[in-house]
Amino acid sequence: MAPTPEQVPKWVLDPIDGTRQFATGLLNFASLISVCREGVPVLGIIDLPLSGVRYVAAQGKGTIFDGRVVRSSGQREIERSRISLANPDSFTRDTALGYERLRASGQLRVFDGGAPAYGALSRGLIDICLNGDDLDPFDICALCPVVTEAGGVITDWEGQPLSLTSSGAIAASASPELHSTVLDMLARRD
Repeated sequence: MAPTPEQVPKWVLDPIDGTRQFATGLLNFASLISVCREGVPVLGIIDLPLSGVRYVAAQGKGTIFDGRVVRSSGQREIERSRISLANPDSFTRDTALGYERLRASGQLRVFDGGAPAYGALSRGLIDICLNGDDLDPFDICALCPVVTEAGGVITDWEGQPLSLTSSGAIAASASPELHSTVLDMLARRD
């Protein structure tokens, strides 16, 4: 019996993720490649062509960087976290408060790291990545296996799993405990 359209694996490509960076000659852009099975990202590649660095992750196989399996830091405490925050302009009225709350947290903050920051999370160099409302599925899918296969967690701001139909604001953390704290901070309305 032939597979249904939902069962056929789908390739999701973003040849230049970080077009602003690319257009201005900055090095923090990437090529993103993923495969989704039944809408769930099961293979992810973050390729940084200018530096020759590549993250590859497949469901159940771990995340590979430079020929070796890598792991997230496992950091659990927000106060000791290294945080990568997207371009402030990507946060709308609905997400700006959460952005500001995380911007005031952590031990160290970097800005507009893009897809390379999610790779760095998988290697234990970054503990939290936060993006605003301006993401599409082709921006998201490749990041999911890279983060989760390294032991991290990645969801939308409500804690829902990401898929081929996901868009908008996302967060990733180095551990489930840290992710719970991040989601609580993003959900607060005070």
